[in-house]
Amino acid sequence: MRIPVYILIFIVLVAASCKNSESSNDNNSGDYSVIEEGIFVEKFDSSITDENRYNFDNKIFKVGRKFIYDYLYQDKDGQEFYFEGGRDGWNFVPKNTDRYYVVKSIEIEVMSGLKPMIDQIPEYNQTLLKFVCPPNTDYTISGVVENYRNVWMHPPREALFKILELNPFPFIQEPYEVGKSWDWELEISNEWGDPRWMSWEGVIKNIYQYEITDKRMMQTKLGELECFIIEASAKNELGKTSLNAAFNEEYGFVDMDFTNIDGSKMKMELAELISPENQ
Repeated sequence: MRIPVYILIFIVLVAASCKNSESSNDNNSGDYSVIEEGIFVEKFDSSITDENRYNFDNKIFKVGRKFIYDYLYQDKDGQEFYFEGGRDGWNFVPKNTDRYYVVKSIEIEVMSGLKPMIDQIPEYNQTLLKFVCPPNTDYTISGVVENYRNVWMHPPREALFKILELNPFPFIQEPYEVGKSWDWELEISNEWGDPRWMSWEGVIKNIYQYEITDKRMMQTKLGELECFIIEASAKNELGKTSLNAAFNEEYGFVDMDFTNIDGSKMKMELAELISPENQ
């Protein structure tokens, strides 16, 4: 298993910011701190060292659960694609391509504990997620923050999914009600660039705006679910991106429609949720 350098850099920034930045929000109970100007993460007394401390109160991202998302990429001309290959080389393939190595879904599994991240970053403070693009068996590790104040999740960022780094991340913040809005920002290095969508030099800053715009019943691949609709935008010196997401309090982000930096689109739908007790 290899953890890409750019993921480690991002995690170090997040952990350091969490350690050094106390929230000035009057509603902060003292058990949370703000990282990266807007994400609430648990803080624990130094006596609490259990490696599952960031997983204890998770209602969606429970250890052992596996979230399987179907996806479809549409270029700016409206043509639909999947991809084949992996981290060290991949290419677009038309939607109807029938080959074994074509990636048509992504699996996100919730891991136990904090290893291997805590061995490299002692301040690591997220629930660990393992991302696999079948039929590939290699994987990357990233994280999710879940607590009563918010749910914030790294999107997949392997191969073609790397394009999502410039988009708003899946994110909802309390109170979960129509009209709630919030902001966030993140610096993004040029390691996330690709000539197939956009390249740049150095670091750019993404400025995000989120709003819960609706609450309604939706027909999803898991059946009819009550969902909060989140509309989000991001802007930087390269342009704009957006996300329209549906969030269910039991299953998480069940539908995500991304508009990418080059005008292409990525749709992700939660097709299956596998829990350890059901296996």
